[in-house]
Amino acid sequence: MGTLDRRPPVTERSFGIVLVRPTSPPGTQQSGPNSSSSSFQVLLVHQHLRSGSSPSVSTFIALPKGHMDPDDETPLDAAIRELEEETSLRISRSHILCDGATIRERYTNPKNGKEKENTFWIAGLKEGEGEKLVVQEEEVLKAEWVDAAEACDRVTFKETRLILEEALMLLHRFTSQ
Repeated sequence: MGTLDRRPPVTERSFGIVLVRPTSPPGTQQSGPNSSSSSFQVLLVHQHLRSGSSPSVSTFIALPKGHMDPDDETPLDAAIRELEEETSLRISRSHILCDGATIRERYTNPKNGKEKENTFWIAGLKEGEGEKLVVQEEEVLKAEWVDAAEACDRVTFKETRLILEEALMLLHRFTSQ
């Protein structure tokens, strides 16, 4: 007999993209995110905290994500739209990697006490793509490409680090097949 989940039901959902691109050592050439290299950069966003949050911290470093809009057909559509809104990077479903696997996190939102679930897809660009980043200034201070190992150390919240670690494990598993 399994244990009962005593947490309240999820009442808030967000959808996002772990966007990666390969980096290659000098003198080597890679064609895209499905290359055999385990060296990737991850796109991180520095988000503004909304009013009512901790006064000691004005921004946090995270992955691009957001809520569904009425016009979004699916959660993946919402994730793709949020990436473009926050960073100006346009991707399509063809950029989704790892057979469309999703990574989820769930927690109680400290701002409103609601049970929140975030779902992420892994998407890839080719090396050198995504250089021009224009952020949505109302929500994002800046966006930047960071080496994958460094990204895990740079994100503000432990949950985001766990999402990144799982995404990198999935990438390694799918690129080494």
